[in-house]
Amino acid sequence: MGNIITYLKWRGDLNFSERPFCLVDNLVLSAFAYQDLSGIVTDDKEPVTVADAYARYQEKNPDKKEETASQFTAVHITLDDESRYIAFRGTDNTIIGWQEDFGIGSMVVPAQLMAKDYLERTMEEGKHYRIGGHSKGGNLAIFSAAQCEEKLQDQIIAVYNNDGPGLSADIIPKERLAAIRKKVCWIVPEFSIIGTLFPCGMPDRILGSDADGLMQHDIYTWQIEGDTVCEKETLTENCRFYVQIFDTWITSATLEQRKTFTKDFFDALKAGGAATMDEVWGGGLDGFGTILLSIIHSERKTKIVIAKFIHSFVSNCKHIDFKEAVRSREILQAGLLFAAGLIFIIFPEAALRLVGRFLGMAVIVFSGRKMLQCAVNDGIDKKQKEHRILSWLAAICVMEFLVVNKSAVLLSTHFLLGILLILFSFRNFYQAITVYRNLPVRFGMFLVSVAAILMGIISLSQIQTESAVVFTIGSFLVIYSVALIFKELYKNGKQKMK
Repeated sequence: MGNIITYLKWRGDLNFSERPFCLVDNLVLSAFAYQDLSGIVTDDKEPVTVADAYARYQEKNPDKKEETASQFTAVHITLDDESRYIAFRGTDNTIIGWQEDFGIGSMVVPAQLMAKDYLERTMEEGKHYRIGGHSKGGNLAIFSAAQCEEKLQDQIIAVYNNDGPGLSADIIPKERLAAIRKKVCWIVPEFSIIGTLFPCGMPDRILGSDADGLMQHDIYTWQIEGDTVCEKETLTENCRFYVQIFDTWITSATLEQRKTFTKDFFDALKAGGAATMDEVWGGGLDGFGTILLSIIHSERKTKIVIAKFIHSFVSNCKHIDFKEAVRSREILQAGLLFAAGLIFIIFPEAALRLVGRFLGMAVIVFSGRKMLQCAVNDGIDKKQKEHRILSWLAAICVMEFLVVNKSAVLLSTHFLLGILLILFSFRNFYQAITVYRNLPVRFGMFLVSVAAILMGIISLSQIQTESAVVFTIGSFLVIYSVALIFKELYKNGKQKMK
């Protein structure tokens, strides 16, 4: 399946006088707005061809550092059919850019006012315009078209919002949006969170994507076949679940609460010195601890908004059929793990010896079964059979010694538990990568894998501190079983929403 790059390679030699403007052209021009054209294209209305702009770009080494509190870039493009396309740039990877995105839900941000002013300064009388953008750029396209003068609105052919947030009815009068709604083409991938915030009705187009989850926001992953987009009938099941949660959360918080939350949240992200979202994700446990501490010391309004988000999540799980869920095999398994974890925590030494003897007896039974199978197998020569029988017999003797001997059973249990936990960690990590496509589930499984391998290392290295080791493993079992229970309830709730 192709994307906008393959489309350009296929149709890039044709101009708009030879073929009509299509939806994919809008995607291409919206993506084009992300190019850094500072010093190449200026505000003096002196036109520059794409070829000339590319040549200048190749000679240039732009400084991409962002230091302003607002980010705004627009490109005014004249097409071969004499129509114009105004493309607004979306959000980059800086924390400032993301903060302005979140601010859209609580106030009119500077970039929106700049977009409106740009339209009114650059639109020429008698010309026809298409306006669009990706992510925040799509929001700027809608805002500027809705807020500009009425005579300019008459010149607008279409407004394209490519997976960008809509306009909050608490901020923008509904009648302003209603004036241009018929011209708006609202486009989202089948998993869209950003593009479904503050919607004005259902999306006009839902596109397929080659990516998973939140990564579908990348416009280069959207599927193109020929000069048409690959459409889907509806948003994914997971997406609909999250959209409902965010809708409930947004409607429950006041404008002032949203504004304070946005400030405190992004101040927390910047508390560790990070300037980009990549630096936030790469900050590790220390960075996360700094962020968490900053949120804890945030204003009361922010804590209220966080509490409302948790309440929104819980309220949207009302579809769960608890009677059906608790009868599932997964819930029963999680319940057994929870009980085992409690036993480990309450009776650590006794639990360790019990587990050691259980594992030892399991190995004895397995070895005895293999020894009997070998004895009655006529397909093995006599010497090979004797060697195998002696090997299995030796294994039985060793395990019997470990089961009977008090200190030995502790040593063997530590070793076996450590190996089992490490193997479980690798198995869980492999399944997260190859089997599960849901990002929250993957993230949860990654956390479990990390915890399991740490428990395995502790079990192998801290043999003399048996109570601490078993208590830690018991805590892991309890947390893991609770996570399994929530996962199964979440799965049940989504199924009931269909």
